Amino acid sequence: MSDWGDEEGRKVGRAIQAFIITTTSPSSAVDAWRLEYSQLNALFEIDGFKKYMVSIAELILMKSRVGVTLRVGLGALLSTLGEGATQEVACEQSLSAVR
Repeated sequence: MSDWGDEEGRKVGRAIQAFIITTTSPSSAVDAWRLEYSQLNALFEIDGFKKYMVSIAELILMKSRVGVTLRVGLGALLSTLGEGATQEVACEQSLSAVR
């Protein structure tokens, strides 16, 4: 990490946004970010660093329209698909009972 220039530092710093949008929680996003960039391990050895980064990830998620929209849309889609599958099973069971 000490050999990173400004460009690399910005790239790694900005990369956390993609993890925040695509993971299930800010803590998971920070863990995925850490795994992707093993050079960050030195920072995670500092007491409180992970907690600090999770707080930042939470703020980014709250302010990110893309993240909120993606999560709400995905949640609605999964809910709809789950409801459709449940209704299909119920219909099949009703038809089996009638036959």
